[in-house]
Amino acid sequence: APKMLFAIGAVGMLIIGIVALIFAFTRNPGTGVANQGASQATDGPATADELFNKGTKAFREKRWSQAADAFDNVLAISPDHSKAKNYGDLARAEDRNLGTLQAARQALDDHNYDGAIKTLETIPSSSVYSSQAVELTSEAEDRHAKALVSEAKRLAPGDRESALARVDRALQIAPTNAEAWALKRELTGETGSSTEPTKNTQEPTASPP
Repeated sequence: APKMLFAIGAVGMLIIGIVALIFAFTRNPGTGVANQGASQATDGPATADELFNKGTKAFREKRWSQAADAFDNVLAISPDHSKAKNYGDLARAEDRNLGTLQAARQALDDHNYDGAIKTLETIPSSSVYSSQAVELTSEAEDRHAKALVSEAKRLAPGDRESALARVDRALQIAPTNAEAWALKRELTGETGSSTEPTKNTQEPTASPP
């Protein structure tokens, strides 16, 4: 009997607790949702500082398009935000430079050496892609010179003059190309290498903005 009374009492307390919860909910329905909405309302739209921080993070990670969008949003809130304007302009410029670098790589893959070199010349030394542009330019020059030398060798047996023109063009592009100098000496009958320039191994460098 005591155990039964204890069980009945426990069930009764449970029922009372459930009724109390239902009563509280009916007095203030949607409390949880309302509190969640209040929390979201407190967050509100992003501030200019938050958007600027988002933009600088994207800028550091070289996500240029996203960075530019974030800085544009800053300017929509605070039109006089000079740093947002400057960084936005830089982000758009680097986005263009990245596109230029990719276009030059495609031109190089297509054996359009002159096109690749001319395209790379448009990337300024201040760009974060400047060092890559220098390296790719050197690669394009070397590959172009080798292609011209190969063509000169093919022409040499029957058209020495055209072959020599190809070699001279190769040396204009890559003045230190040893194979071109050797073929020039062979075609002209010259000996020695007094006219061959010394290669300058230094390359310009650039720092990110």
